[in-house]
Amino acid sequence: MLTPEQREGLLALYDTPEGPGYDRDHARRTAALAVAVARRLGFAEDVLERFETACLLHDVARVGLDKGLFGRIWTLARQEELPTRPKELRDRFGLEPGEEMAYLLRRLSPKLIHAGIPVDARTREQVRMRLDVKARQAEMLRRFATRLRDLQVAVEPWMEQVTLHYYYPEELAQAPGWVRSLGATLVACEQFEAHNNRERGRDYYDRQQESLEETFAYLNELVGSGAIGREHYRALAELVLEGSLNPILKEARGLPVAAPLPTADRAFLEQLRQDAGSGSL
Repeated sequence: MLTPEQREGLLALYDTPEGPGYDRDHARRTAALAVAVARRLGFAEDVLERFETACLLHDVARVGLDKGLFGRIWTLARQEELPTRPKELRDRFGLEPGEEMAYLLRRLSPKLIHAGIPVDARTREQVRMRLDVKARQAEMLRRFATRLRDLQVAVEPWMEQVTLHYYYPEELAQAPGWVRSLGATLVACEQFEAHNNRERGRDYYDRQQESLEETFAYLNELVGSGAIGREHYRALAELVLEGSLNPILKEARGLPVAAPLPTADRAFLEQLRQDAGSGSL
């Protein structure tokens, strides 16, 4: 597996001169979750090391994120019921690849200006972090090439494909099955962390409370859409029931490690345990 120095070096790529990068802890927790799930699914240790690298880098396209501006932009987009992923925008509005960002800004500009947000280069860069992820990720990896080399970390093409699965599921359509499975693992774990990340919830999901029931309901939607498999849902559920993910879960929510999970979560876990016992998980 990666050394502690390599992990820290990869996470440091998220940092800015102002301090720790916004997505640093999210990337660290997501990687830990994803490696645990991939190991449960039977992936070999040499694959897990490279997969961990991919997971630690999965949000590198958002280096430099301004959480205040980013949150305001995407809150307005959600209020306007505008999808926030390229494929969803293309599918809903009949767009061609590459048209997503211009379309969203055209639709959203009046709301942005009314909210006092200028549609300038700074705003456009925050929009790129969700609608031009592939290009921005490539830019960041080129920028960090020397640092990655110094860490003795290589980013292989399949690893880049895996990190793009959430935003560009079509990228993996022709990939080998094991690559698609790792892409789905990352999506499941990234979404599990995001749905339990208190900071993100307050900053730009307008969420007041985290819930395991809502988390697994969304994961079930991802199964239904084909974004992840039932096996990814099941592996995460098993690990949650075993309690091995509790430290990550509580850290994401800002809870002390010794604190019990809320009553509603414990009730949901009991139902999940019954589902597992009946074979309907």
